[in-house]
Amino acid sequence: RQVTLNISALEGDFGLTKREIEVLVNIFNGLRNAEIADELFNSEITVKKHLKHIFEKIGDARGGSSHLVSKAAEPGLDL
Repeated sequence: RQVTLNISALEGDFGLTKREIEVLVNIFNGLRNAEIADELFNSEITVKKHLKHIFEKIGDARGGSSHLVSKAAEPGLDL
């Protein structure tokens, strides 16, 4: 099933930075942390820090990247 990211909501409602959104988009596209690091010319540690900030801002840091994807795919959640 197709999941659409609402970029303006991610920026406005959740306060994600442009770089955090880029990381999130890559997670939704199925990339692993190391692949995202290569794609964005960052270290994997930097990608993990961005993910930590994303989870803090969205409000659930327990389940990791796969949990974030499944949470966003729940009916009624417009990410």
